[in-house]
Amino acid sequence: MSLSINGSGFGNIGNGNGIDTNSKQYKAAMKMLNAAWAASPPVNMTEFEKQMTIKNWMKKFDKDGDYIDSATGISGMLGTGKSVSERHKIIKVSETARQDMFDEVKRHFIEENGNMNGRTTRRSEVFQRYQKSVPKEDRQKGTWTLSQYERQYRQAMISAVKEADPSWDFGKPFDSKILDKVDREKIDNTIVSDGVNLSTDSIDYSV
Repeated sequence: MSLSINGSGFGNIGNGNGIDTNSKQYKAAMKMLNAAWAASPPVNMTEFEKQMTIKNWMKKFDKDGDYIDSATGISGMLGTGKSVSERHKIIKVSETARQDMFDEVKRHFIEENGNMNGRTTRRSEVFQRYQKSVPKEDRQKGTWTLSQYERQYRQAMISAVKEADPSWDFGKPFDSKILDKVDREKIDNTIVSDGVNLSTDSIDYSV
């Protein structure tokens, strides 16, 4: 049985109990609770328990009703209700964030000899640092943009190693000094945007 978003079935729920039933935070929590309780209705729950359950679920959302990731404490990253075109837009990303991503791509590339390893990458930490540094409305688009920079940095490193050693392949050790020729600013200056994706012109690493 679904429990309505206005609080019916919960007794006297309101500001006197520390619950603002007009808030976006409350409405978002109730929307998720209603879905959960429709599938598995609570049994013999007291009014106090209901109120505490609502309060605990409200903590999962910010004042705008956006879900807060329990692992990172970051809101505004849930894609539900947003189209891909809304989330996948290129926006300006700070040089600090771009350098952070470049450094991680380089570290991981050297450590894994060019392979991608989900167990050893620290890209999530880079994204989280970025997300915490920008307004909520920029987080999804900015994360997408930063991932596009990540792709270009990685491709530049692949090109540099293969240019130095045409026989090189992923997983094969290489001289990490080769990557000293890969300059982030030089890559950034060749990047072009179509509004959704980033691409670069080829860079000569032979000199």
